[in-house]
Amino acid sequence: MDHLDTNGYLRIDLTEILQKTHVDQTTLLDALTLLQQLDPPGIGARNLKECLLLQIENSDNAPKYAYEIIDESFVQFADRKWSAVAQHFGISLEEVQNVFDYVRTLSPAPGAVFGQDDIGYVYPDLLVEIDRKNQSVKLDVTKQSRPLVVFKKDYFDEFSQMPDAEVKKYLREKKADYLNIVRNIERRGATIERVGQAIVNHQAGFFLKDEHPLNPLLLRDVAHELHLHESTVSRAVNGKYLKCDFGVFELRHFFTKRVNNSKEDEELTADAVQSQIKALVDAENKAKPLSDSRLVEHLAQNGVKISRRTVAKYRDMMGIVSSSKRKRFGEKR
Repeated sequence: MDHLDTNGYLRIDLTEILQKTHVDQTTLLDALTLLQQLDPPGIGARNLKECLLLQIENSDNAPKYAYEIIDESFVQFADRKWSAVAQHFGISLEEVQNVFDYVRTLSPAPGAVFGQDDIGYVYPDLLVEIDRKNQSVKLDVTKQSRPLVVFKKDYFDEFSQMPDAEVKKYLREKKADYLNIVRNIERRGATIERVGQAIVNHQAGFFLKDEHPLNPLLLRDVAHELHLHESTVSRAVNGKYLKCDFGVFELRHFFTKRVNNSKEDEELTADAVQSQIKALVDAENKAKPLSDSRLVEHLAQNGVKISRRTVAKYRDMMGIVSSSKRKRFGEKR
């Protein structure tokens, strides 16, 4: 077990094991077979292909030809050269598609379920209290924004009585460091609070409306409003979080880019455009999925003019694959 990585793969060559243990090859292969029969299926695999084969072998609902396709045509299958795969096995593209759908349910890292990675906790810097009855939003800061720094005055006074000049100089320097830290913490906390209040003012609808809409808002907008440098605002929101009654959100979540829109009286955020792209993809004919160029045309009909490159970027951000990879065989609309 010492040779399994965190994903459950066997990362040592069998020849190396033979040299270290001096067991015969038959015994080693029996041990490997025993290891690969343990749960979860796929444990002890030496590569992704073997990991998938072990899971297919252990499955009762694997489609016909699933094992053979992975075993004999893994690279072509992974590269989506499905016509060649279908021709090799004498099956339809729809059957290859079914195998693909099944393989996507398998785990490429069966050992990850036993991972012992540390859990990261988020401590909000700002709290938002929402009064839906009066349609108001109140902002409060937490101790996270202004941590307590303690100055041990008793020790300072005690050591200050010592006649040693070097000690006195050291104490003065450390007291100055303490005062500087306190000022910086206060300034940092005040900046976070001011930026947070500006966010709440601009994005009140996010907290008060059920659909949680976001208005277009840039870092430079807040910087100009608060008479701060844009880099100061950027540092203030980086890694900082806000908590309200329906979740915890990073402050950067509230900054959304404006998107050019043909309707002069309406501004759209990147999130709003992404929602439109997702809706178009969800409604498309899966046998003839919409290309990025076609998505551009549909968005333009809705009054949103953006480039094909921007559509591709938004699509990637949402985890939507290209039209060639969304195509489904044998499906009717």
